[in-house]
Amino acid sequence: MPRRPAATAMDSDSLNPDQIRQEKSRLYLAALDAFDQGRPADALAQMDRWAELDQQAPEAPGEQLNAIQRFYQQARDEAQALRATQNNIRQLIAFGQ
Repeated sequence: MPRRPAATAMDSDSLNPDQIRQEKSRLYLAALDAFDQGRPADALAQMDRWAELDQQAPEAPGEQLNAIQRFYQQARDEAQALRATQNNIRQLIAFGQ
């Protein structure tokens, strides 16, 4: 299955703050969906894009931001664990085990 690009087709330089917030919401929901479907690397890519946009239109401090940050860390941890497992499998295959 081809991976979806992390970046959206929208050019964030041409978006106003409300549009950026809408795009951040879309990216967050897409990341949750990808994570729920067992695609942590895709979820992390969406959250990386979310973080880029958050620099332009920061999320207000509070529970929502805390939940987003916890999910971002969870997606990052899962993606790193998946990469480590893939590397271990490649090494085992290379050594004929």
